[in-house]
Amino acid sequence: EDRIVLEPLLNDVIAGRADNLNYDYRIVTGESSCRWLKIIAKTTKKDAHGKPLIIAGINQDIHEVKVNELEKIKQEERLKESESRLKHALLMGKMSPWEYDFSTGKMITDRQMAEIWDLLELYKKGEPLDPVLLHDRIYPDDREFVIDLFDRSVKAATGFDVQFRITAGGLIKYIHFYCEVVYGENGEPLKFMVLTPNISS
Repeated sequence: EDRIVLEPLLNDVIAGRADNLNYDYRIVTGESSCRWLKIIAKTTKKDAHGKPLIIAGINQDIHEVKVNELEKIKQEERLKESESRLKHALLMGKMSPWEYDFSTGKMITDRQMAEIWDLLELYKKGEPLDPVLLHDRIYPDDREFVIDLFDRSVKAATGFDVQFRITAGGLIKYIHFYCEVVYGENGEPLKFMVLTPNISS
């Protein structure tokens, strides 16, 4: 498919219809493998009729850079898809969204979630939610299982869907976590994207 694009571009330079060429393309290096190259060409001398006499050019091996670039694009697309799915679920189910950033260890949430977990005062002050505060509010019989599930989901690069109990505001509440893990281009966890409805009723 790269040949279909590259050949007309080369012909345009050779015929004098274009003076420059800059194109990334793949070459086949095996039955199921390929390598990315970049061709850069420029017409440096023409005759009296405008026909190219000298065309200078180089081919660069850009495989590693291109693979990283494409992986980053895929990661951004996956992130957008995840955000889109969660936004849809939020609108349909009136759920409370929050995120946990692995690089900072901080949580971003909304007012509804803060109310459910009896952390509204911290939310009003604009203070980040400490995950330890959530751990402490998980019902003792459920705590070890939920925290272990959280940790395993990070290591396995998978989300999870779980119901458990918390104690907040003197009440026992039933919580449902629908969670997706968003990973970076090198496989490192970037953040949890979570929907949290209160299902106590």
